Formats: sequence, structure tokens, C-alpha cells
Amino acid sequence: MSVAQKARSRGQIWRRMALGLAVLTLVALRIGSAYSVAGNWDEFGLFEAASKTAETGVLRSGGRPGLAQLLVLPLVADCTDEISVVRTARLIWVLFTLAYLAGIGILLAQVQPDPQRRFGDAMFGISLLCFVPAFLEWSIQVRTDQIALAGGVWGGVALL
Repeated sequence: MSVAQKARSRGQIWRRMALGLAVLTLVALRIGSAYSVAGNWDEFGLFEAASKTAETGVLRSGGRPGLAQLLVLPLVADCTDEISVVRTARLIWVLFTLAYLAGIGILLAQVQPDPQRRFGDAMFGISLLCFVPAFLEWSIQVRTDQIALAGGVWGGVALL
């Protein structure tokens, strides 16, 4: 292996380590935000619908898909502290957001014809989405959007 190849290899290792550190930082900030950002009225509406579903045994989705209510049902069934329910649900929803971002990355990598550029272009596309202020706020909240978007993106990945 030549000196130039070794330097290029070391450069790739450092870039991947920096990318890994950036991803870990993003995940840590998302988790920290779940505890520090105030609850939204939409979240409490979702939890109220899930609570009514737990009481009556009939899914009350209010025109929304019912999957989110079913997922938060165990959290609200014996609720004594609304804020802890919001925080716990937000931690679960971080996983849906990360699944959405991973799906976007894989989808972008699949549509890039140049194998040398796939990884970099996918990371660039994810970062363009991640740092939009609306996404930063929306991705913390417990909403039906994350589940639908993650499912749609992974459906696209499966089709490609």
C-alpha cells in the first residue's frame, strides 16, 4: 500500500468517526429535547383520545390513523402523571424519527447511481432535512406523522 493510499484510508476513517460522533450527538440532543421542550396541545389530544379508547374499549381516533393511539395506550391506561407520559412517549417517538431518517438515507443511497457517492450524498440529504427548524421542532413531538412517514419511506425502500 502506497503512502497516498494510507493517507486516504486514514482520512476516510477520521471522516467516518466524525460522522458517527455527529449522529450520536444528534440522537443525544433529540433525547435531551424530549425532557426539556414543553408539551404540545396535539400531544395531549392524542393522549386524551387514547385514554378514551382505554376507558371504552372502542378506538377513538378523531379522524387520525389509530396506530398512534394503540401505541400510547399502555402509557395512558393507568396515567397518574401526564408529563411523565409525554416524556416516555417522546422517547419512543425518537425511534420512529430515527427510523424515518435511516429510511431516507437508504432511499437516497439507492437512487444514486454512482457507488462512490452514495454514502456521502445520503448523509448530505439527511443533514439537509435534520437541520430544518420545523423538523427540529416537529421531530420531538408525539404525532402520527412520524409513524406514517417512516412507514412510507420504508415502503419506498422495499419497492426499490
